[in-house]
Amino acid sequence: GRGGGGGRELSPVPVVAAGEAGGRGAALPATEGRHGGGAGPQGRGLPAQQGVQGLPHEHFWGPVANWGLPVAAFNDMKKSPEIVSGRMTLALCFYSLAFMRFAYKVQPRNWLLFACHFTNEVAQLIQGGRLIKYRLEKKN
Repeated sequence: GRGGGGGRELSPVPVVAAGEAGGRGAALPATEGRHGGGAGPQGRGLPAQQGVQGLPHEHFWGPVANWGLPVAAFNDMKKSPEIVSGRMTLALCFYSLAFMRFAYKVQPRNWLLFACHFTNEVAQLIQGGRLIKYRLEKKN
């Protein structure tokens, strides 16, 4: 390119004229890309972000944070079953079932989130089984 920078040439950004911008009153960059047409962040006509390099985002950090649930459940298995809350165990079973479904239905499928909630579902079912067994033995 010019200037001896050795960099690549930048192509001009297509601009939508004020009359074509739906009455917004100013020329705005056209937005195209993987997020479809239309405005980018907050509907201000900014280009949609194409793909961020660096650390992963919501499809990574959310499931990583959720791994605290099954880790805690498996740690609690070392303790007496009398500390297990039946209501919380049931709630966490339904919670994990709902998010397993979500992780499968969302596109692209979030297999890390699915694995986390599948593991939590197994852990909660084991905890529930321990609680039932404890209460039955306590009655006898």
